[in-house]
Amino acid sequence: MLDVTGMTCASCVRRVERALGKVPGVDSATVNFAAETARISLSEPVEPDKLIAAVEKARPATHPQLYGDGRAAAHIIEAINSWI
Repeated sequence: MLDVTGMTCASCVRRVERALGKVPGVDSATVNFAAETARISLSEPVEPDKLIAAVEKARPATHPQLYGDGRAAAHIIEAINSWI
């Protein structure tokens, strides 16, 4: 799971899902607007920085935060470690 705060509309959700889906190794990504999270299924290990960069690039500049309290990085690392 990846925390994604600052989304203001369904268009943001779709942009983030598309961007994550284009990262090599990502099978699928589903963003929950209300929970401000993205659930990501990986087919192979993906560096957390690549996922974070994809989200940052997809989101408009008016959205200042990728994630709120730092839990996202821990979730991504945990997911990668469990895959390896």
